[in-house]
Amino acid sequence: MRNNRDGTFVEVTIDPLTTDPASSGASAWADYDNDGFLDALACSRALNTPNDLYRNDGSQNRWILLKLAGTVSNRSAIGAKVRAQATIWGQSVQQMREVSGTPYAGDLRAHFGLGDATNVTTLRIEWPSGIVQEFANVATSQILTITEPARLVPLGPREFQIRCWKGMQFEVQQSHNLQTLDSLGMVTNVTGTLDFPGYPGQSGRLLLLSGGVALTARSRRRSRGDEAQVPVVEANRLAPPSR
Repeated sequence: MRNNRDGTFVEVTIDPLTTDPASSGASAWADYDNDGFLDALACSRALNTPNDLYRNDGSQNRWILLKLAGTVSNRSAIGAKVRAQATIWGQSVQQMREVSGTPYAGDLRAHFGLGDATNVTTLRIEWPSGIVQEFANVATSQILTITEPARLVPLGPREFQIRCWKGMQFEVQQSHNLQTLDSLGMVTNVTGTLDFPGYPGQSGRLLLLSGGVALTARSRRRSRGDEAQVPVVEANRLAPPSR
């Protein structure tokens, strides 16, 4: 079926996918040549009969293809939901893709067809861990890899725990204004969780840098006159997603 862009579809009758003999027992869609247009693999039912791969030659339409890498969540990001909002043919359109690991799910990357949109107004990723990332004004017609930020769990004043893959390394920096930074050293998560007790004499905000994402841990007073400190965790992206 071909989308008429007005809420209706028209049947396509002259195309290899519709005219070839129906011998497929299953099919899957994936962009095997990374040109932004989904291709089809039809698996034959018959023994010793080759499968059929149909290459999509594409069009002038825009697209975006997202590869998600979980750190707190599973590495394939199965279960993650990706939402893209863009202005397509003059209308604001929101689409959602869920990364699925079911049989014949096809490409684990999230693919969006975007018509004439030159950018995705809002790109939102809801990771299985509960972490949410949002990006604004992301250019279309590109393949992006987005890595889930490590999760910070406050433990006390200026103390926190990092949850992520084993072996992930972070640089700890200190800042009083998020403009100038002083390095406090490197920490490595070797067990899946890493407790950060703080450094003697440190003050101001702490930043953990990993993959272009700054994970900020700070503390603030609960109320005037109350010296008890309440840890607050923030996440700030310092750079766009990597290609």
